[in-house]
Amino acid sequence: MEEPPCSSSARSSTKGKLSIGPIIGINLLNDDILQNILTRLPALSFASASCVNKSWNSVCNHIISRPKLSSALSLNPSLRDAVNEVVNKVLSEPIRPHFAIVSIGRGFDSNKILRLIRRRLGFKIPVVVTMNNGVIGRDALTNEFKEVKWGALFSGIGDEEYATNINEGIVLTVGYLPGLKVEAIPLLRLPKTPQEPCVDHFVMAIKEYSASVSGRQFPVGVILFGDASSDMKLVVEKLDYAMPRDTFIVGDERGCSLFGYGNDSRNVCGSRGYIEAVALVFAQDRNRYKAASVRTNSTDCSTWLTAKREGHQELLDGQTILHDITTL
Repeated sequence: MEEPPCSSSARSSTKGKLSIGPIIGINLLNDDILQNILTRLPALSFASASCVNKSWNSVCNHIISRPKLSSALSLNPSLRDAVNEVVNKVLSEPIRPHFAIVSIGRGFDSNKILRLIRRRLGFKIPVVVTMNNGVIGRDALTNEFKEVKWGALFSGIGDEEYATNINEGIVLTVGYLPGLKVEAIPLLRLPKTPQEPCVDHFVMAIKEYSASVSGRQFPVGVILFGDASSDMKLVVEKLDYAMPRDTFIVGDERGCSLFGYGNDSRNVCGSRGYIEAVALVFAQDRNRYKAASVRTNSTDCSTWLTAKREGHQELLDGQTILHDITTL
């Protein structure tokens, strides 16, 4: 004998009860279990999870509270497939990309590489593409360590595979540095223009960027990528003279090929200049306070405030915050 059909109100009531159950179950998870689950998510799913509510966002921020670099290599001869392999690998774990460095062989089109990488990682982070005579890293598919120098054969790749992948390879490195801002700043030089004034403007642009995002004239560090046909001696001398001793300066004088701004609204000296170098500039971010707890004091109508800075775990009181603001 068939049971009589349920009324619409009964069905809606049943659906309501069924829909509430999973939500209650998730909310009952303690932070340790939730952190264990979120840590296993790929970057895109992790980003979505951090937007669920304040509790999940707090756990996500704790998971990636430290600097992180993620890198992958592909020797796939197909440009599009190689890009997909390395991007999928670097985004297979929680990370919020602040910058990307792409090393490629001369068998790949750098313009296509830049467009594909920015389409996957977003247009708000700086990306530098460099052409190299070799690549080194862990394979995105096998996780095996491979080192290839075109024109010579190194360990990690066989003769047959090497012969089919001459000058075709890519290494993608994505970095996350909480508490820092990162931007790509080019050294532009117009035809028949002396190098020194352009270098002076380049150094000034680095200082201005640091001052605009941190309130400090000098950045934490600079990674410099020079063009193979340019003389980087004057650039290094000017930077070394202009920057304090605690600002690190490293780089490759024969690597720069192409780059993309993290902020597309920026326009440096027009767009027709010849790019002699690109600097990845790392500047201290301004203090961004988030209230950790707020209590009211009814006796004198005041508020007791404590806060945290992004990338730091220590609590700050109101007096310390006011002192930091007044000393800027």
